[in-house]
Amino acid sequence: MQALSVSARSLCGSLFALLFGMAVAAAGPVVPTPEVRLLVAGTNDAGYEVGLAIGLPPDWHTYWRYPGEAGLPPVISTEGSRNLEKLVIAWPAPSRHYDGYASSIVYPGGVVLPITVVPVDPAVPVSLSIDLFFGFCDMICVPGHARLDKLLLPGARGDEAGRAAVAAARAAVPRAEAPGVHPAILGVSRLAPGEGPPVLAIETTPAPGGGPVDLFAVGPEGWALPLPQPDPSAPGRFLLALRGLPKGTDPAGGAITLVAVQDGRATEAERRVP
Repeated sequence: MQALSVSARSLCGSLFALLFGMAVAAAGPVVPTPEVRLLVAGTNDAGYEVGLAIGLPPDWHTYWRYPGEAGLPPVISTEGSRNLEKLVIAWPAPSRHYDGYASSIVYPGGVVLPITVVPVDPAVPVSLSIDLFFGFCDMICVPGHARLDKLLLPGARGDEAGRAAVAAARAAVPRAEAPGVHPAILGVSRLAPGEGPPVLAIETTPAPGGGPVDLFAVGPEGWALPLPQPDPSAPGRFLLALRGLPKGTDPAGGAITLVAVQDGRATEAERRVP
């Protein structure tokens, strides 16, 4: 079996939210049925280009690969697939959501995840089976599940709607940092020690003429980082408290993936904790 997800770092909070949501849902609120589909966009040099679409009403959201302080990220199993070497999943830029209790990293109204399906033998069809588990929320949070099966034939062209949806989702995936790419992630420094956990100051630069930048951070496996908070005294600067680490962990040298988002564009970079 191949199972793909970020980690279980927010699992306790996620399970609480989901179980609480199930109890509240049973009491009366109307819970929508997510529209989960597998879109076929065609082929590329590595294999097949598909999109895993989770459709929700506008007021509902599902979660990014790291959900933040609470939430359940998509978990994908491909057990039962044939001629499948691996899936390469890309994650479009997410949004910040605060529900009054916790801050999460979400996709409002759902998401299309661009996926490259890599076959073992490119000359043989791929029988793709996907089991998807995910959380979706509005005032309550509930678990979702879908089973999707698709036969992918060599030379498959997909359809116009699938190609358009996957291309739009692929365009929203964060780009690797490079000269001239904005929003840009600049320096990362460690503030002077004080009470509580260490705090990083992260500087960003927006694209000229655009809106404000938002920033998300993913730490090493086992780290449950909070969301970086804008520094009101310095535009483009974010403060990240290094809490949520396993007990006894020295954060120095730890690799943190940073994703800066501005007006639907995003840049991804890795920085080491100083």
